[in-house]
Amino acid sequence: MSWTSHIDLIEETFFEDVEYLSERAKADDTVPDEFMPPKPRPDGVWFHIPDVGCATLWWPGNRSNTMRFSHCYVVPEARGEGYGKALAVYRYEYAKQHPDCERVDTLAAYSQRLFEALGFELVEYRGEANIPYLEQVF
Repeated sequence: MSWTSHIDLIEETFFEDVEYLSERAKADDTVPDEFMPPKPRPDGVWFHIPDVGCATLWWPGNRSNTMRFSHCYVVPEARGEGYGKALAVYRYEYAKQHPDCERVDTLAAYSQRLFEALGFELVEYRGEANIPYLEQVF
């Protein structure tokens, strides 16, 4: 099955709807705690494929024209089937269409090649773990 067929499975929930998010995420026990929706804040979106995975896109406070990709998770039994790519492409297109977004960035510990294929460029490596920090300007 192609990753494009997974796009229709993605659900969007805004962070301000965190009560719904928490209930939805807890109902899907496949999502580890570290990938659960963030604390209540009105500045992002949680993307979720039920029983498969999730990812977030949010506005970091220090750069008003930048949206950040974070917290992407796909259950082990669904890896390699294109769900992660579907979540990445969906978030990328969502950010590109937002009128206030001029750039996107991410720390890509495990998905550097995927983001580079989407046009992101390596800016630097960060932290003791030397994690790639990538961004793309529209």
